[in-house]
Amino acid sequence: MRTRRSCSLRSREDGDVGSTPQERGRGKLGERFSGCGPGQRPGRLQWEGWGAHSAVPIPGRDLVLTTDEVYGRDEPGGGCPWGWARIIDVTDPASPDILSEYRVFPYNDPARCGEILEERDRLSSFSSHDPTVTEHLAFVAWHSAGLQAFTTADPAHPAQVAEFIPEPLGAVATEDPALSSGLDKVVMWSYPVIQDGLIYVVDVRNGVYVLEYQGPYQEEVRSIRFLEGNSNLGEGGS
Repeated sequence: MRTRRSCSLRSREDGDVGSTPQERGRGKLGERFSGCGPGQRPGRLQWEGWGAHSAVPIPGRDLVLTTDEVYGRDEPGGGCPWGWARIIDVTDPASPDILSEYRVFPYNDPARCGEILEERDRLSSFSSHDPTVTEHLAFVAWHSAGLQAFTTADPAHPAQVAEFIPEPLGAVATEDPALSSGLDKVVMWSYPVIQDGLIYVVDVRNGVYVLEYQGPYQEEVRSIRFLEGNSNLGEGGS
């Protein structure tokens, strides 16, 4: 089993995701872990934390995108740095290899957990959740970090191309005790559904959003009749 390689994340102009000290002081992530340790199954990747919540193949490529899901610290094993996404090389399915990671800073950086307010750490989640992918794009519901969109064109260096964080409703009848009872009122949840070039995604507190993506590889999205990451229907069936 090969060793996981770390990656750098590129930044948008406002620096929400970055890898260099110039990007709002956010440093590179250099952690390296063994992919298969004593007592673990050969050919099965392992990493710290709860492990994969979702795993979806990237169409037309020998790659898989995984996401971890982690709640706040009031849940066992929860809190900062929550969970994030990984791109895995499955050229040899018997010996998968982690190529890179995509994280949202500062929330998914263990070195910066001291910056997270206690109430946010306990009662919010800035974790990856459900992904839907095209050949070169990933759309991932990321709980209180909204909908994250990043390119996998260079699988060793995934880079953010867009994000959507809605303005939350002022009040709702019932708050989720684990996800929206604290400081953060956005809980982007569902597998994004792409239909006729539009993206449908659910925030479990605030409702359904219909989005149009404009950016790199936008034609991949515009040409899709139906795709979602939780089934093999539509373009996901090939």
